Amino acid sequence: MSEAIARMGMLKTSTKAKTADSKKRMVPQINCHHSQEI
Repeated sequence: MSEAIARMGMLKTSTKAKTADSKKRMVPQINCHHSQEI
């Protein structure tokens, strides 16, 4: 059971890291688009 719980924890942490990375990647893209429009 402990192994399953550990795996679930790893999945949750990995998904959080992925969402954080995606947000960091999206911010510069949005800034670039706005700078081009201006």
